[in-house]
Amino acid sequence: MTYSQDVINLATSMGVHPADVLMFAQSVANSISQDNMVDSFIDSDESTRTDLSLAYAQHATKKFQSFTNTYLVNEVARSYFQSAVYAGGVA
Repeated sequence: MTYSQDVINLATSMGVHPADVLMFAQSVANSISQDNMVDSFIDSDESTRTDLSLAYAQHATKKFQSFTNTYLVNEVARSYFQSAVYAGGVA
């Protein structure tokens, strides 16, 4: 996959792979879409988009922390996730 220079620069500054940046951005975008906020987000002014982005980013962080905690301590959930990933069931 080819990454934009902005994504590469951000990932480098954060000490992560560019794919991690895109995964996080996709999580934020998915939540905005699931909440039927796409049009409102696009139509809002820059300050409101910044506030919404921050709120959704914080929510995505909490979801990922919850997932990580469950993955680390719940053997059944971890096994299911690994089976699904290895079987190609997670896209």
